[in-house]
Amino acid sequence: MAEFINQDRVLAMSAAPESSFNTIVESAAGLMGIVTTGQGFTSPMLDKINEQGKLGSGDEFTRNIRNDYWQQPTGDLGDDLDFKVAPILLRRAAGGTATPTEVVATECFDHDFTLQSKAAGRQLPSTTFWDVVGGDEWGYAGGVVDQFVMQFQTGQPPKYSASIMTSGFHKALSAVSPTLTLPEPQDLEYAYSADILLELNDGSLLNVSERIRSLTFTLRNNHRQNDRRPGDSPLVANDYSKGAYVKRCLRGDRECSVEYTLLGDENKREYLAMLNNTAITGFRILARGPRIGTGSPARYNELEISLPKVKVMEAARGNDGNDVTRAIRIMALKGAGQNYVNFRVRNRMSTLS
Repeated sequence: MAEFINQDRVLAMSAAPESSFNTIVESAAGLMGIVTTGQGFTSPMLDKINEQGKLGSGDEFTRNIRNDYWQQPTGDLGDDLDFKVAPILLRRAAGGTATPTEVVATECFDHDFTLQSKAAGRQLPSTTFWDVVGGDEWGYAGGVVDQFVMQFQTGQPPKYSASIMTSGFHKALSAVSPTLTLPEPQDLEYAYSADILLELNDGSLLNVSERIRSLTFTLRNNHRQNDRRPGDSPLVANDYSKGAYVKRCLRGDRECSVEYTLLGDENKREYLAMLNNTAITGFRILARGPRIGTGSPARYNELEISLPKVKVMEAARGNDGNDVTRAIRIMALKGAGQNYVNFRVRNRMSTLS
């Protein structure tokens, strides 16, 4: 009997969002292979209802167990920060539409996007994921990015992680016809450890890149799990005894936070901004990777996160070994006529969906 290790698993995701929520993508042409340092996805599981604790049978043991809903499998994905998979997951976490700009014909593109508007609804773009090993081979529909995190620790490559929630609708690989062979992961271009920019404006431009010890950007969508309603569909047509699944996965209150630690200096500008409740503008994080093409001026893979208006909530003194540090937490504000947060990706992809 064959046994497997985690590295035997094959992972893939839909290259574009599902055409509609829970419309599973099951063609190799619509999928892209991915790698992860996360744990992948949990296996499909059913909620079971029993008669334990009921009176009248003459004893305390249940005589019946029945199926109810399929639970919503979750997944943890992550890797060093790249300029293809990570931007796709960030774009789907934000929702809305990315506006592409051709920087260099056919080889270099900018993609600008922000958070999906309230008018566009609370359903963010959904993704199909496949997680296959041995006979435990499943496709999961209705996958939404509940949380996206970008992290940097000095001396290490920037990383990202994405927490995924699916709907409970799933399909066995063996049930796909014609036979589906998942695509292999593509070669990726990754961000450089030494090419990270952090700057802000508290009255004048301040570049603190050389003082960064750590940085964490987090976007949370706080999706409502188990949003079960009459009219949800059974996994097997017309047979609710085989379990039902949810037909929606709506976001809740969105949160966007940045925490970073700097080497301390004599100016204490971050601490003074906290004391004086100073409105900071132009807060910008930029991660850069390999050069795109050979043209002039030089252009590079980039992922930029900008917060038009923030305030410092904490600026606590600490230490890192023998170095004095300042641990800072900021909160983004919604300014008049401004987006809450803006994203820009520069890469080789003509579309970012």
